[in-house]
Amino acid sequence: METFELRYFLVAAELQSVNKAAIKLAVSAPAISKAIKRLEEELGVNLFERVGRNIVLSPNGKHLQKHISRIMGDLDDIKSKFKPTAHHIGISLIGTEFGLSAFANQIIETLDSRKVKHSINLKIGFSSKEVERAVADGEAHLGLTTRQPSSGFKKIKLGEYASQVFVGDKHPLFKSAKKNHKIDIQTILNYEFASFSDAVFGDAEQADQSVDGWRDDKFNRKVSLISDNIGTVLGLIEAGRYLSYLPIPLVRGRNILPLEITGCPYKCSTQVFLIANKSSEYGWLASFF
Repeated sequence: METFELRYFLVAAELQSVNKAAIKLAVSAPAISKAIKRLEEELGVNLFERVGRNIVLSPNGKHLQKHISRIMGDLDDIKSKFKPTAHHIGISLIGTEFGLSAFANQIIETLDSRKVKHSINLKIGFSSKEVERAVADGEAHLGLTTRQPSSGFKKIKLGEYASQVFVGDKHPLFKSAKKNHKIDIQTILNYEFASFSDAVFGDAEQADQSVDGWRDDKFNRKVSLISDNIGTVLGLIEAGRYLSYLPIPLVRGRNILPLEITGCPYKCSTQVFLIANKSSEYGWLASFF
């Protein structure tokens, strides 16, 4: 069992594709297939199952992935301690699309300030539960959650963000936003909204909140567009097609303004935590915890 075989297996498992793994690793697809086959023969189990044109991990493959992720992390950590200027550490980070876009740079700057040579692999998770599972199972070294993590994790609070209704410059309400005019909530509800099919900003604090944090149980909107892509929604907001309830950091640098709304007592404020497995002892984790 060679180290390179374990790395080939991990990348193929992450991408669920030998061809994609070959492109990422800059090796041939047959080389990766042979490495996986040698692992399977040595262990006496099938590591992947084929589903259509894709491959997925078998139960044995999932078990192996969990252990190898930790082993490879330990090897990288050892190398960095003995030759800190010669080795890059591969660090995987999982969070929501928004969480990664808003906080990944802060994490990278911290690693840079501690002179940790690294490469970052970003993974999308759609809930704090999914993020915690990935970190606990060794599929990711670090996770971004929007709820207090359980006791099995190291944690720090990275920040907090609020959400507001935003409008683009071609929308009828844009002039009101530009002049900071206050608008009653009932007037807002006459306009169409764009929202999301998944909780792309994190977990809702209240069971009655919609995936973007709005209280539709109290103030029912006309949601005329639902998307799983943040960029698509932002483009349509800028075009004046819809209003949308968005985290304030998301719209920085865009021609979008918040609306001052009266008559709504509810506020959406979300905390963001960085977590790692409590049993992880990688030296670079001291940069955070």
